[in-house]
Amino acid sequence: MFFKLHSEGKIGYKKLTNPDLGLKGSSHQSHIGLYDDILTFLPNQNFEDLGMFIYNNKVETLGFTFGRIQNPNGTFRSPNLKTGGRDVVSIVSVIRQSAKEVNQDLDWHLIWFGLQSEEVVFYLFNEQSSDFVDISNIIDLTKSGRIEKGEHSFDQLLIYLEQKVNVSGKPIIEDLEIASQLGISKKYRPFDLENANTLFKETGKRGEEIIANFLDYQKSRNQIFNYIWYNKSMETGLPYDFSIQQNNQNVIFIDVKSTNFKFEQPLIFSNQEIDCIAQNQNYHIYRVFDLLGDETPKLRICENSRTLASLIQPHILHFNSSLNQQQVLLQMAKMVIKPTNELLAFNNEISLINNT
Repeated sequence: MFFKLHSEGKIGYKKLTNPDLGLKGSSHQSHIGLYDDILTFLPNQNFEDLGMFIYNNKVETLGFTFGRIQNPNGTFRSPNLKTGGRDVVSIVSVIRQSAKEVNQDLDWHLIWFGLQSEEVVFYLFNEQSSDFVDISNIIDLTKSGRIEKGEHSFDQLLIYLEQKVNVSGKPIIEDLEIASQLGISKKYRPFDLENANTLFKETGKRGEEIIANFLDYQKSRNQIFNYIWYNKSMETGLPYDFSIQQNNQNVIFIDVKSTNFKFEQPLIFSNQEIDCIAQNQNYHIYRVFDLLGDETPKLRICENSRTLASLIQPHILHFNSSLNQQQVLLQMAKMVIKPTNELLAFNNEISLINNT
């Protein structure tokens, strides 16, 4: 699983009250109360951050204000989520708006927990949702409380929540796959990027292994003469991953661009790769995709990548020349290119399961 529960090891759940939901006829409560022993890693004083909000099988990154009440003796109690300022879109305001729009007579439930990255997840559902049915089979939602490691049904609930976060949070993971390759993102914590970078390296290695099997298949049927896998033992840093020696002895360089997701996921190129592509007529992009879960790995090949690279390279050279005049060296630049770019012509999809 990509997102992992915080070492605190506790999950809170409660049926939201009318004051929590800000419904008419209730008090003018400006917060949703939480439990003292969950999210203990957050600061005591009012604290603003972004959290993951899951509702109706969708995930959003929304702001929230978290705080605790300070006792006269200096200790703190009663952690809560505040509504935020007027017209501010926050997790509390979205929860309340959802309850008002759907049905004010429904029971609404909130589950919350921390991730290993210290990001907080809030999961909202009502009694008419499939979520309610699924979770009711694990814990008793007629009561509010918390569940922690070692308790009955904890592992079962954790597996369900991890699956929910990973499936509902797929757009975030897709974004993280790109952010990890670029190395920077203001939207995500360093742990998220580190975790995503580890996952991407595993994805890249698996993609190359699949292509090695694919080339073995072609070689065994005399479709190619031979090939070299440059990163088989260790990462070489070359701007290509394979070279193929065709039966006519022509050599083709291959850069494998792998993703766990769909073909349309953006491609990341370094300036060194662009330079290499622009200088070689026989440089192919092997786009390996659908590597996640039970999907059948697929491949599409672009044989004309030089067309786009030749247009990009002069801009890189001009920029590098300008920097050199200031005694600055362009060491590594990254470019994000969509595989659907009209100057990239990818061949038809190949299902790799029958070729490995």
